Amino acid sequence: MSREMRREFQAILDNAAKTDKGDGKTVCKAICLISKEIGIQRVAEAAGLERTSFYRTFNGQTDARISNVLRVVRALGCQLKLR
Repeated sequence: MSREMRREFQAILDNAAKTDKGDGKTVCKAICLISKEIGIQRVAEAAGLERTSFYRTFNGQTDARISNVLRVVRALGCQLKLR
């Protein structure tokens, strides 16, 4: 993945973290959006998750475990900055 793409993905994630209402849904939706650009299967494998687990975690319908969020954020080459 190019540096430019990483910067773009990081900006999306930063904006999601700023605008999230505290329930994590905005961040999870941003992670899902970014992962779709790369490929869900590829990101899930890099994070050590099954594809079905990934969808359950990041579809916005269930509360995501912070450990899974961090694993995927690292797999994306990004950082999650909480304020």
